[in-house]
Amino acid sequence: MNNEIRNTHYISESIDENIIRQNYYRFLETGNKEYLLNFKSSCSIIEYNLNQIINYISRLNHKYKGNRTKEVLERMQYANGWFSGRGLIRLKAGIVIMARKLRTLILGTL
Repeated sequence: MNNEIRNTHYISESIDENIIRQNYYRFLETGNKEYLLNFKSSCSIIEYNLNQIINYISRLNHKYKGNRTKEVLERMQYANGWFSGRGLIRLKAGIVIMARKLRTLILGTL
């Protein structure tokens, strides 16, 4: 393969976003959660943060040209809630960890 092509092939954002878009739309069409996990993994590879992922899902939902059946709309809501809820779960987990550390510090010094 040509060195120029090989060096720039995986750098292009359009290739990465195309893979992400395909995984998300396949999840919407099939309901297979493996596609949603692939979507999440692809987003982490190109280092999207949680807000970027949520914004990207919103944009993809708006541009979706398939048949918007009840199931597809539920999957859109599920995906949005899945990523939106992750931030709250991480916050709660962080608070629990800090509370445990504080408790061990207080009880450990008594």
